[in-house]
Amino acid sequence: MRFEGGFEIEAPPEKVWDSFWDEAMMTAWLPGCQEAHWEGRTRVVGEVEQSVAQLKARFAFEMEVVENDPPRQLRLRGEGRGISLGSSVSLEMNIRLEPAEGNRTRVAYEMEARITGKLALVGNFVLKIKTRELERLMAAQVKQRLE
Repeated sequence: MRFEGGFEIEAPPEKVWDSFWDEAMMTAWLPGCQEAHWEGRTRVVGEVEQSVAQLKARFAFEMEVVENDPPRQLRLRGEGRGISLGSSVSLEMNIRLEPAEGNRTRVAYEMEARITGKLALVGNFVLKIKTRELERLMAAQVKQRLE
């Protein structure tokens, strides 16, 4: 499944970029994040929990930085292994930061996700709705902390 979207934030690209590397900000960038920490500047590990339809899923995740072009683009690849549902998610994500009018930044993302197990049975339509909900939550949380 492919997802894409974006939002603007009242902060310069450098400040938004720096927030990617701040472990305390992980809960804003990853709604449902229970814990996360960087292992160097190329790998982040943690746990995330989400409810989709009637299913509550908890995943241990690992993400690797595959491209790092400060403060413009960050590409990540990783996977989440289901702790609770026996499902798994693998994904590739590209995040672009572009200066916007004033002191603002346009955050744009593209994500390709492959979901297996019980969570995959929910269906693309429901998962896309959940993704849009998570995007709104992420944007609100990041704005609250950075603006």
